[in-house]
Amino acid sequence: GGDYLSFTAAVTDLTTLGIAGPVVFEVADGTYTEQISIPAITGSSAINTIAFRGQSLDSTTVTLTSSGGGNYLIDLNGASYITFEHLGLQRTGSATLSNIVIINGSSHVTIRNNRMETVNSTLTTIGVRCHVYSDNATTESAVSILNNRMINGLFGLFWDGNGQADDIQFNGNIIEDGSIHVTAVDGGLEIVGNDVTQSLSAEEVIHVASCNVAMLIGENHFLHSNGGTPPNTGYFNGNNGALGAEGVIRNNMFLTTGVYAGAVAIYSSAHLHYLHNSSNRRVVIVSNTNTEVRANLFYNLNGSYRTFSGDNGITLCDHNVYWSNTATKEVSWNGVTYNSLAGLQAANGMDANSLWEDPLPVDPNVDLHILSTSPCIGAAPDPPLVTVDIDQDTRPSPVASVADIGADESPVACSPMSGTYIIGPSLGADYPDFSTSVAQLISCGIGGAVVFQVEPGTYTEAITFPPVSGTSFINTITYEGIVGDSTQVILNYPATATNSPIDHVLRFDGVDHVTFRHMTIERYGPDTYGDVIHMNPGISGSNDPSQHVTVESCRILRTGGSGTARNLVNAANFPALNEIDIRFEGNFMSGGYYAFGNPGNHGDEWIITGNTIQNCAGGILIFQASSVTITDNRIESTIALGQPGIRVNCACPAVVTGNQVIGRGRAVELTIDPPPGQRALLANNSLIVSSGAANGVQFIGLNEDIDLVFNSVSVVSGRGVHQLTGTGSSGLTLQGNAIRSSTGRAIDLPWAGAFTTLDHQALYTGGSVLATWNTTNCADLSALQATSGFFTNSLEADPNFVDPLSDLHLQSGSACLGSAVPLLGIIDDMDGEVRPQPAATQPDIGADEHPDACSPLAGTYRIGASVAAHYPSFTGAVNAMLTCGIDGPVVFEVEDGTYTEQITLPTITGNSNVNTITFRGQSLDSS
Repeated sequence: GGDYLSFTAAVTDLTTLGIAGPVVFEVADGTYTEQISIPAITGSSAINTIAFRGQSLDSTTVTLTSSGGGNYLIDLNGASYITFEHLGLQRTGSATLSNIVIINGSSHVTIRNNRMETVNSTLTTIGVRCHVYSDNATTESAVSILNNRMINGLFGLFWDGNGQADDIQFNGNIIEDGSIHVTAVDGGLEIVGNDVTQSLSAEEVIHVASCNVAMLIGENHFLHSNGGTPPNTGYFNGNNGALGAEGVIRNNMFLTTGVYAGAVAIYSSAHLHYLHNSSNRRVVIVSNTNTEVRANLFYNLNGSYRTFSGDNGITLCDHNVYWSNTATKEVSWNGVTYNSLAGLQAANGMDANSLWEDPLPVDPNVDLHILSTSPCIGAAPDPPLVTVDIDQDTRPSPVASVADIGADESPVACSPMSGTYIIGPSLGADYPDFSTSVAQLISCGIGGAVVFQVEPGTYTEAITFPPVSGTSFINTITYEGIVGDSTQVILNYPATATNSPIDHVLRFDGVDHVTFRHMTIERYGPDTYGDVIHMNPGISGSNDPSQHVTVESCRILRTGGSGTARNLVNAANFPALNEIDIRFEGNFMSGGYYAFGNPGNHGDEWIITGNTIQNCAGGILIFQASSVTITDNRIESTIALGQPGIRVNCACPAVVTGNQVIGRGRAVELTIDPPPGQRALLANNSLIVSSGAANGVQFIGLNEDIDLVFNSVSVVSGRGVHQLTGTGSSGLTLQGNAIRSSTGRAIDLPWAGAFTTLDHQALYTGGSVLATWNTTNCADLSALQATSGFFTNSLEADPNFVDPLSDLHLQSGSACLGSAVPLLGIIDDMDGEVRPQPAATQPDIGADEHPDACSPLAGTYRIGASVAAHYPSFTGAVNAMLTCGIDGPVVFEVEDGTYTEQITLPTITGNSNVNTITFRGQSLDSS
């Protein structure tokens, strides 16, 4: 056993006996439920020190905790030369009794490498929920609080020096949801290398006031994560250095997600240097004296406020960069607003070397490191004002160059990447996570194809992917699961209560020629905002849309959420830049409101093929694209009053083929108007509305030049094909479709004049009205033919689907068999099976070509565009032989014309020296 069973017993002996040499209490693993108060200890000195240390050096295995008693866990009431390290310090119970360490009249105190956690509460009363607290009129000197992790709490550090010569060092700590609050310290103040996040709307992240000392606030990352209207991230008021002993605020990143928030405010201070800081909202430095503002990155995400406000209390202002990502780009000097660098220079007589351009941060919402193409590089004063940056990287880099503006020194000397790299937790991995690899790509660019093979594991991070220099059709970037199993690599991020700054797992924001494959990409949790993949065309500042992006063979999931703000793939339409060649192929997608929720831009190019989409209210929504290809997807939804399975709204020759849609909302909605001379195609789609009155295919608004051919449609009480509106529509064709409504109309065309061809349909209703033509109801096919003048070769018959609510393959004996005519370009069905079967017959109506008995080919057949031709193309003829074989010599006579295709001739069943195959120009003229 130990020498003492508790902290209390050890403290009792310290107090009673004093010490005569250094004393170390090694604390065995376990939980100790008690509070301790330590007064001055007889004999303690710089040599005779006292230490309480976790024996295993692991702060997660030993915990000192208490839920009651006084407002402290450890009360240092006069104790000096004392250290607490490698301990878990936890306060539970009432939020009003929740401080961890109170320092009262103690000096030479060290609190380091501890895990400190207090009560999680929104209580904002001063003096509670503090990890380290001091507020008294005595002097506390040589207090060091180092490398602790502080969880919850109103303040990680609350210190009121009451004008005493207190001396505090607060370095290397992580504060999760808390602040730093220091006032009236006159001995020494150093706050360096901390990572501090606060979410409460009432508190600054760092507040330093009334300190008459050469303070150093440096290399910190401060983030206010409250998205509403929080106060400034950094607030400094009434702090006074002296000539030759100036206060310094340097190398900090001040960030806030608050829409109407400020990054930094500095008032009523003297002899203060504000150097190499980076901020993402307004900065106000006014009513000060003898202040320097140099080499700072001022970025403003809110154009409602000025990027920077200064006055004549600033005696040196230069080498800064001023920028807002909004149309309003303003600064002020002495209360007068200026919207140009020249205006600011004229007002203050300084800023001769400053910049008025985009500094190109990695992500101005959350990461103000700069890209390798940033104008900040090499634009700071020479010689350098400071020798390191926020990450302790050397300034300048490379050595003997000129330093960079802002908190980050970009490693521009790195070599472009090329080859294969490993991401993962193993010792052989090159990068521990996706974020680190992306940062390297951004900094160094690429000089060849780059492949990141990702080891199995879960990587919880949100990735923004801005432009990477050097990418091309040859120099591509690929992220792939190393084992080829999408369940083994999980890239995920929790849903959030707000959509700023993060509402994504993966955001393509300017990167080109990139592929993700064989992994799970997931948003999880109950919060409102849960989009998974964003296509953002340069919103973070690059003003450069992503192009040639592929996501294939992945699982794209939203789990645990509800509501409409949870699209699996979402595309922004601001700024209006075009994403070209965006491909989603062979993915499993589940749980979103839409699988693809896309306001989009007019020049976007989408290829969406071979995906399985389940458990989404809506399937694929595409707006405002120049090219849309939606093929061979399976879209299933059981959600009542669901959104469309496929909705396309574009002025483009969209291609929608081979898709299977089963849902309770409209299967397909169309608003398509291709450019002159081009046509859109909807073919071989199986479209099922499994319940209710939703329609199968619905035309909305202006639709022109669309071929709706060889589709199978089955609805319950809705219309199979319907025009909701159609003013100005024209050039529509309807051919070879099998359309069934259990009790509603097969077709309902109030703007029927938009159609130029309607024939070879199989129409069926179990109700009393088969169709509506313009405003006339037609009870049967004869009435429809008489009213419309079309549908001459159509059928009024049940298509005899395998199951009208789940499977639209045809059964033997269906009236659809052999009742269509060949159409140029339609050579197979929704399953990829050749049309027609048997060869040299007529194809079947609908999306399915029924596999009738297939007779081997023998004799002479014709290839061409004429009515007499058996096959429209070489490909169709080859497919017929592959399907049916031959049992005699076969000759294909090819009509005059141009056939743009490639053919491969593998082994043909029955082919021999007798049963030969010949392709011959019919006119015997090769020209």
